Amino acid sequence: MSANVRENLKSFGHDIIHVSNKQKITKTRFVEKRFFQHLLRVDNEQPLDPLRCDDIEWDNLHTQNLDAIVISDYSKGFVDSSAVEKCLSLGKKLSIPMIVDTKKTDLSIFKGCIIKINQHEFEKITSFPAKYDLIVTMGAHGARWKESIFPAENSSVYDVCGAGDVFLAAFVHKFLESTGDFKGSIEFANTCALKSVQNFGTYILTKEDIDDVCS
Repeated sequence: MSANVRENLKSFGHDIIHVSNKQKITKTRFVEKRFFQHLLRVDNEQPLDPLRCDDIEWDNLHTQNLDAIVISDYSKGFVDSSAVEKCLSLGKKLSIPMIVDTKKTDLSIFKGCIIKINQHEFEKITSFPAKYDLIVTMGAHGARWKESIFPAENSSVYDVCGAGDVFLAAFVHKFLESTGDFKGSIEFANTCALKSVQNFGTYILTKEDIDDVCS
């Protein structure tokens, strides 16, 4: 789940405070051997206990030198409205960006956040917050922010699994490094996601990948 985002953020050199669900979710992918074509995915999961806010030392987080709060929400029940509200309150108090990747269809709770979703998820949205920035990833067509399209480079696509996580981590890194440059951050995230789809399976950026993208 969010562990892939965490590991990719660590690849960029960030220190991470990571809070995730305790119940294990197993994803089994069935892949055609010859061409590695993804045929089917089966998820084995239990209903997740929601994040309990009293399990987190929020007062301690206030004293940490946090740069951003990143929510990777697969809408499995772990990130409920009370947890989001608590995160939003912390982000507002610390004046740091809130960056969200979610599969929820009602986004109204994510007021003031930068929201990243894919095109398929975008088509299912029933409600948006009053104030937000929205990035929609469109696979081989790149990404959209406001009225701008950021095309992806043409490349052989080997496996799209986890590319969204790489995009999210790369965007967060560049957004913080550039002090809020949306355009440059999306372009950077597109290039990093390209590294992911050129490899089979869930991918974590290597030092060589990052050096290549940054060169």
